[in-house]
Amino acid sequence: MANSTQFGGTAVESMLNSLGLNGIRYVQYYTNPVNTVTNGGDVNAAYNLNLHDYGQWIFSIGANFSDTEISHYNATPSQLLAFNQPYFDGYAQNTLLHSSPKNRETLGITWAKNKWMVSFQEQRYGQLTYIANPSLATKDWTVVKPAFITNLTVSYDVTPRWSVSVGAQNLFNKYPNQVSKAGQASSSGAFKYPYYSAYGFMGGYYFAKISYRL
Repeated sequence: MANSTQFGGTAVESMLNSLGLNGIRYVQYYTNPVNTVTNGGDVNAAYNLNLHDYGQWIFSIGANFSDTEISHYNATPSQLLAFNQPYFDGYAQNTLLHSSPKNRETLGITWAKNKWMVSFQEQRYGQLTYIANPSLATKDWTVVKPAFITNLTVSYDVTPRWSVSVGAQNLFNKYPNQVSKAGQASSSGAFKYPYYSAYGFMGGYYFAKISYRL
């Protein structure tokens, strides 16, 4: 199941107006326009290393990959043919196939000694494509290039039950590629960055917290 094309145009707007749905430019619905085949998998490994005077180390790696392809296009309903509307256009196909990365890799290192613990994580997200408006030409689609995101947390046990931590998600304040100028114009500047970027569009998140263990 997937979202259909976002239908628009004078005929569609007139039909919506006749139903009392005014001011709507596009409409879509959840349907079964295509058959797909998905291949993917997860690989994870971790290794614990006790260096005694130099602390306890945990090394971990992980990779996730998933590739979905369209194997068959189903027939366009007669009602859509009457409106001369495509059932599953490029915008809908991109949303299904390329709106999220096909792969993600993670490297983690955790060090602990006495009251201290440091957790480091490096993540790499693959490429995706963002289309700000269904009417945009292919050249104005926004390609969000692969990116590395760094997460870091430092913790200290003040007592056996109380601990304090400081850290960051997206330590280096990485942003996805900006939406193309044509894409921003088509949405009246509402979206400077793709709203479905794999690592968000708010940049770095920095925190300090106090924890109590029961």
